[in-house]
Amino acid sequence: MPVYGFSEDDAKRIGHAVKVVERSGPTLKTSGAVNDRGAAGVRIMIGKVGTAEWSKASSAVITLYVGPPSTATSRPTATAGTMVAHNIFAAIPSSAYVAMSNNGFGWYVIAAECE
Repeated sequence: MPVYGFSEDDAKRIGHAVKVVERSGPTLKTSGAVNDRGAAGVRIMIGKVGTAEWSKASSAVITLYVGPPSTATSRPTATAGTMVAHNIFAAIPSSAYVAMSNNGFGWYVIAAECE
């Protein structure tokens, strides 16, 4: 029968790794129908501004769109609810599409549709 030897430091390191894995809990899907609203790992969301212009230095509720781009518009077409986002750059026209990213503290506009 083979004998494997571990030092005390090896045993502690292995024990620590096992504890970390056991505490991590279930994994989350980062895309798809289950987690369309910004699951762990999501870096950017596509949304649409409402019926009023979105002024600089303000927040707004944005309608989210998910899924693959459509062939007609190159935009996702399935709605996935709403999200509050912050606009720190410029006034954005009503009904414009925007791209938003999360810096760990909130969602910020990083690009907006231009006519």
